Amino acid sequence: MQFAITDPPVITTLTSNDNNIDIIDSAIRVLRGDDINVVCTSDANPPAMVLWRDQRIQSPTLHVKSEQHDAVWTCQASNSMTDFDGVTSTSTVTKNVSASVLCKNGSSSYSDYFVYCLSFVDVNVC
Repeated sequence: MQFAITDPPVITTLTSNDNNIDIIDSAIRVLRGDDINVVCTSDANPPAMVLWRDQRIQSPTLHVKSEQHDAVWTCQASNSMTDFDGVTSTSTVTKNVSASVLCKNGSSSYSDYFVYCLSFVDVNVC
């Protein structure tokens, strides 16, 4: 008799190949007006379905066009497991990711000059 080891999902990493984004744990710093792509990955057995909530397309990659305001996005990972009695259960975990929109302060270097934009309702002032 073989037994399959099952594990509920754990969100393991947030990554981006974009040079204009800085990810530290679950916080993202991005330049105002930039497009960003962030990939959320998980570890689970059976493999989890990973998606970003409130996105039009269910995908592990978050696509944001011309980010203007601070935001919070939620990555979700879910998998289903069937126990020995044939009962299927679903495990779901989420991770909130907060984005801080930054304004460039005249420098050509991403890491040199960042100024947090002040948010007034729907207007960012740098």
